[in-house]
Amino acid sequence: MENEKKTYIATFRTHFGAIRFKKACVGSGIDAQLMAVPRALSDSCGNCVQFVADAVPDFPEGIMKDVGRIVR
Repeated sequence: MENEKKTYIATFRTHFGAIRFKKACVGSGIDAQLMAVPRALSDSCGNCVQFVADAVPDFPEGIMKDVGRIVR
């Protein structure tokens, strides 16, 4: 059970950051979708990426710089 996949939500400062993060997830074989940020997690750009993975991906700084936060 240690390798059980978890659902995460990443919020972003910009729309471009959200789109770039989603593309990076899909390119890495991570199931991800772009969606509106849930009200409880409201962040500045209004978009988030929900993804399912074993752990938070270790993407380069250029992709991670617009991430507001990642919650499980």
